[in-house]
Formats: sequence, C-alpha cells, structure tokens
Amino acid sequence: MLCPKCENELLENSLFCNKCGEKILVEEIKKNNSDDISIIEQIHVKEKTHFVMKKVFIFPILGTVLFVLYYIALNYMNDNGYKFVGISSYLKYLIPIIIIFLIFPLILMAFKNIKNIKNIYKNRDKRKANSIVNEEVDGEAKNGVIKKKKFTPVKIVVMLIIIGAIVGGGTIYSSKQKAIKAEQAYMTNLNQVMLLVSIQGAKIEADVQEISSVWHDAIFSSPVNVNGKDAYTFDTAIQYKNEEFKSNGEMDAIIKGKTDIQKLMEMLTNPPSKHKDAYELIMKIYTSYNEFEGMFESPTGNLTGYNEKYSTLDSSLSAQLKEFTTRYPIGK
Repeated sequence: MLCPKCENELLENSLFCNKCGEKILVEEIKKNNSDDISIIEQIHVKEKTHFVMKKVFIFPILGTVLFVLYYIALNYMNDNGYKFVGISSYLKYLIPIIIIFLIFPLILMAFKNIKNIKNIYKNRDKRKANSIVNEEVDGEAKNGVIKKKKFTPVKIVVMLIIIGAIVGGGTIYSSKQKAIKAEQAYMTNLNQVMLLVSIQGAKIEADVQEISSVWHDAIFSSPVNVNGKDAYTFDTAIQYKNEEFKSNGEMDAIIKGKTDIQKLMEMLTNPPSKHKDAYELIMKIYTSYNEFEGMFESPTGNLTGYNEKYSTLDSSLSAQLKEFTTRYPIGK
C-alpha cells in the first residue's frame, strides 16, 4: 500500500510513513487502493469496448450502404417495369434481412457498452492514475488524467450511420421525385397520343366519307367530276381524289399526324407499373387508328365492304377514346 501524502511504499499495517512521517489511516488507504482498482477496471472495460467496436463497426456501414443501394435498385426496377423472377425473387426479402443482421448487433452492443464508456469519461477528471495504472495501460493515463480520444469507434459508427441516413434519405427523396416526374411525363405523352388520335380520326373520318361518296358516284353516276376532272371508273376517281388531297395539303397533314403519333408511341414502351392499364388501352386505340388511317391511304375491296369497315372502325375508335378520357381524365 502507498502513503496518501508522498506515495511511498508502506509496510503492511504501518501506522506512520517511514519517509514523511504522515499518519496512516486504514480507511484512506482502502479508499486509495479501491480507486486504483476502479481506474484499472474501467480502463480495461474501455480498452475492451474500443477493441470490439473497432472490429465490428464496419458491419453497420456495409448495412447502411447496402440499404441505400437496395432501395435505389428497387425503385429503378419498379419505375421501369422490371420484376424479380425465379430464384432472384427471394432477393427482395433476403437483402432486408441481411441489412438488419448487419446493423442490429452493432446497435445492441453500443447500447450495452455506452454506460461503461460514459462513466469512464464522466469521472476522468476526478481520478488520478498512479504508477500501477501507468504500467497497466501503457500511457493511456498520464499525470492522473485519462485522455479521451476525439474520435472513438462508437462516435465514428454513429456519424457514419447519420451520414448514411442523410444520404439515403436524400437519395430516396430524389428517387421519389424523379419517379413522380417520370409518371407525370408518361401520362402527358399518353394524353397527347389520345388527343392526336382524336384530331386525326376526325380528319380521316371526313376524308373517308369523301372517298366513299366519289366511289359511289363513279359506280352509279359516271362520269363523276373529281378535282376538276371527269372520272369514268372507280380507280380513276380515287386517283383524282388522292391528287386533290395532295394539292390541298390534306395528305401531308394525315401523314405528319401518323408520324407524330408513332414517335409518341415509341416513347411509351416499358410503362411504369402504375400506367400499364392505360398503356394497354392506348395500344388498342393505336391499332384501331392505324386500320382507320389505312382506309384513307389505300381504299380497297368493294364499296359495301368499305362502308361497313368504316362504320365498324369509326364506332370502335370513338368508344375507345371515350373510355380513355373517362378512366384517365386529362390533368389527373
């Protein structure tokens, strides 16, 4: 045991220090010895905790990074219509479980050891390390003051988790905003197709009716005057009618509208899951439109069949457009 005044080594059961003459109180000696043991124990706890934390703090970092990448990938797949199939479908549930196993042990251990670490740092200024402590901790305690590291493994892990949460939250928010904008842009394109088909359908309807009228007159009232020329046969009447469509710009307008619709339809491939039903309906409308437009470009068959096909396609296209505007109002 040591003298409380000069820290001289005392003989067992000494009542006075043989160096400074200080009277020795048994209670004080016990207290000093107890303090020494307490310091050593707490420093050992600290060293052990730091050692363990240094070894395992990489796992929650990996878990946080994996979570961010997983969420980004999941959103990308949902936005682009991809799905987990076969064995890969289990990854959707396996990856979150792996993330939990990576992060949870660190959190549990941090809570378990944080009390010990707090006590060490809280009492560091009140405790003095003697020569025994200096030998045990290899410089961890100097001049009776336990030094506190600026960046401990716990702090580093906590900081990285916070940074990961901020980055992950920002990435998730950004991904959500992009997905919302992409969905809005997709629906805008769907509505543009619907509007163009409606406009083009009305033009084609009028043109097909003119073709049918010329066709009828060429059969029953020959000759028929078309574009300032007399036509005695159906083929000649249709030829003159096409020349009239070209001269007044109607043919170019129909072809341009068809090209614009085709370009928009190419932009609608791979629809988001939210708009798959709307895409399927617009595909039906597009198919009907192409058949209807074909009656304008290449009138074939007989007059009765032509008129019946026109009536069927006109009714079908009108019903499909009405269904689309009812189910997906513009701006909604």
